[in-house]
Amino acid sequence: MDPPEYLQASRVVTEVLSAPGISESQMPLVVAEILGRQLHWPLVGVWLPHEKEFLLQCAAFWCDPDFPAAQAFKKVSVERKFSLNEGLPGSTWAQCKPRWVDDFREIINFPRHSAAVTDHVVSAAAFPIFVRRGVLGLSDNMVLGVIELLSRDSRAQDLTLLDFLFNLGGQIGLFLEHARIRAELDQLRATSAPEGKIPEAVFVIDEHSNVLFANPDVTTVFGYQPQEMVGRKLTMLMPPELVRRHEEGLRRYLQTGVRNVSWRKVILPARRKDGSEVVCEISFGEFFRGGKRVFTGFARPL
Repeated sequence: MDPPEYLQASRVVTEVLSAPGISESQMPLVVAEILGRQLHWPLVGVWLPHEKEFLLQCAAFWCDPDFPAAQAFKKVSVERKFSLNEGLPGSTWAQCKPRWVDDFREIINFPRHSAAVTDHVVSAAAFPIFVRRGVLGLSDNMVLGVIELLSRDSRAQDLTLLDFLFNLGGQIGLFLEHARIRAELDQLRATSAPEGKIPEAVFVIDEHSNVLFANPDVTTVFGYQPQEMVGRKLTMLMPPELVRRHEEGLRRYLQTGVRNVSWRKVILPARRKDGSEVVCEISFGEFFRGGKRVFTGFARPL
């Protein structure tokens, strides 16, 4: 079981990244600040693939304002690019698993060693941002980036934290990939869509279809306030003829890991609070929280 502060960090990530208006370009710095504040690491870097080169570049670097600024380390991080297996970001990228460094100062060949010594950067934990592509193992995961947490005090390796960070990387990857898909769809619809933002309901459920979280747009799309949905079954949004299909499909997936429908986009009718139906474009994803599998759904009315 993850400590309460880890679960809280996961919840805040879900709330912020599902908020209306959050864009892919805003995500790196937003996530960096959330993790730094929630998990108590004063420096957080987010690394994403370069658009034209097979390299990682720093997309955001957050420094806790209550701590002295790490100007030298931040500068070299922002200017530096890492290839596969190079440095902490590159090795995390290549292996798609979290890594821990007890003390940078003892690793002479560390690419940012001089800056780490200057700014007294000591320990670090890094983890991949990824999307799960299957159930066979790490090789099935597609890495979208790397996040590193850095401290100015020596911190012993924490396996519970590393396990949490790995699962969190899958959670962030889910939202990042969805933001990219959403941006592509919005661009395609730009000439035909009505003016204004298309609402998108976001909800998180557990393995029993209990709603754990719902964003404000569920009110626009389905007529429910978020608090009306939390604690109830997701089947409340389904026409009667789809309830059994959903329950059997979820049960089969939990047993076999086999998906019978596309999780990237499926068109389905949904039921609003007033009993009327609305046709939605729905996509799904999954991640782990507190050692348990949870699922996220994104629904946009057509």
